[in-house]
Amino acid sequence: MSGLRAVKDPGGCFIAGTLVHTKEGLKSIEEIKVGDYVLSMPEDGNSEQAYKRVTKTLQFKEKEVWCVEICPKSEVEQAKREHRLIRQESAFKLIVTPNQPFWVEGMGWTRVDGLFHTSSEHLPQLILSDGEIAMAFWAAPMKRSERSNAAWAPAPDGFDGSYFSTGMHVDLTQGGRSAEFGYLPSRTGSMHDDNGGVDVWKPENIYRCTVYNLEIEDFHTYYVGTRGVWVHNQNCVIYYTK
Repeated sequence: MSGLRAVKDPGGCFIAGTLVHTKEGLKSIEEIKVGDYVLSMPEDGNSEQAYKRVTKTLQFKEKEVWCVEICPKSEVEQAKREHRLIRQESAFKLIVTPNQPFWVEGMGWTRVDGLFHTSSEHLPQLILSDGEIAMAFWAAPMKRSERSNAAWAPAPDGFDGSYFSTGMHVDLTQGGRSAEFGYLPSRTGSMHDDNGGVDVWKPENIYRCTVYNLEIEDFHTYYVGTRGVWVHNQNCVIYYTK
């Protein structure tokens, strides 16, 4: 990848294929080059969006990643009113390193691995590029799977960061494009499944892959995924005003 630079401190990062909102439209993060302009907003959230220049592109190998599942708040509320499950096509996933910061309403910049350790009552509320609120309702460390082109993540047991021993296989064949992720059918026909013969709790079975990040001038933030979730391009910087 031309222009990619490896450094020791990756900050938060995303898997290849993660879509970034640029001046030219959606572009996979690994295809973005220095000089491209991405949609951004000041990291304290107190100003307007603007397109800002990418000053550095970063690539890191063999990094642990988590799966975060997100759904617009409007769909969550409509599902509640209609007493039904959330439509799977309305939800989307992002595959990220555990230290990737997301802006959470009422909390500020929060690492992915801390999304469900800070509140036991409410789902974290994230910001989308159009100003709508989205709910993060699942975040889990990904594990190696016996299935090719897939990884496994344990199902959450409440909102406190604990997990069941069963979980879900996540199809990775689309290279991380959040809109095209789906659950693979399990051996039992259920959405929940174990991970076959792989002991997912052993450290050597943490799922690792190549990840990417961008450095952005001035604002240090950008938007990812088809709906555009607001994220920071560095390790957590905490703000509580918005």
